Amino acid sequence: MIQLVRASLIVCTLCFVFYSSEGQEPEYPFITINELSDISYPYSSEIIEVNQAALATGYWIYYSVDVELKEAPLVIFMHGYGGYNPLIYGAWIRHIARQGNIVIYPRYQRNIIFPKANKFAAKASQGIQDALEFLKTNFEYQVPASAKYVGHSYGGAIISELLIRYTEYDVPKPSIAMLCAPGTSALQGGRLDSYEAIDSSIKLLIVEENNDRVVGNEFSRKVFKEASEKMDKALIINYSQALYSRYYDAHHNVCYALDKAFDSDLRNYTTNRALEVGQTDELDYNLYWRLFDLLSIGNEKAFSLIYDRTDFPVSSDDKEGLDDLFIIHSDSLVTAPE
Repeated sequence: MIQLVRASLIVCTLCFVFYSSEGQEPEYPFITINELSDISYPYSSEIIEVNQAALATGYWIYYSVDVELKEAPLVIFMHGYGGYNPLIYGAWIRHIARQGNIVIYPRYQRNIIFPKANKFAAKASQGIQDALEFLKTNFEYQVPASAKYVGHSYGGAIISELLIRYTEYDVPKPSIAMLCAPGTSALQGGRLDSYEAIDSSIKLLIVEENNDRVVGNEFSRKVFKEASEKMDKALIINYSQALYSRYYDAHHNVCYALDKAFDSDLRNYTTNRALEVGQTDELDYNLYWRLFDLLSIGNEKAFSLIYDRTDFPVSSDDKEGLDDLFIIHSDSLVTAPE
């Protein structure tokens, strides 16, 4: 309910929960429950929404009804091109909020055409600033020195710029950044000539889909290669595969996770496409959500699963599971196995 206020080097033991009758295909077969990926949810599923998203510099704020807002950690969730309807990622937003985070979802587009893409970072930053001001004014929110950033598609491109220019844009410094199928397709607006100046203290994770026919891998490889060798950075490649007679297509919009309780009633091509292909499944719980959870935990044991490995376990040895995902580290060639 929303109230309106408007992937083996060191392997952790994984426990898998199956939500199905025997012989039936599990709905979410690999939900992990362990000390490094806990989906026990300490906070309520009742989510408060603040909607100030009428303009291209607008924003939504989400938080669990029973979280203490004054010192809550901050997540900036950057939507993809045209994705200014939170329902597209609503289940993921709820997952993040139920772990005690405040989620700011800036709207950086008025519509599919305007503003131009080279204005996206500025518009998004204004939305973040205004959302923080709302929180300070109404809840005496103590803005943290750093925030966690996650973005999809063009949202990943915007975050890539903010990893360099967060001071210039007057937004909280990113402590971690997860870029989900980042890119700009044929558009070039908002892309930097180089990403060598990304702050090397930031933990960077890029997730790439091998069957991405929208943005491909050109942008994700560019950011990964140019980001400092001194920083913790990794590129994870998700591959299309079959499981339980079901085919998992590693397409551009795998991270869509619809929750209609977040529906703003805005409709465009992106929203309609999300309603057609978006679903919440094991790739959400065990790939995207789990990776971001590990980054958010922020300790060396959690980081080691990403930065000290060559694959990422999304299955257990005694259960049929999705193939482990190939991880490219900063000292690896940026080439994926065939």
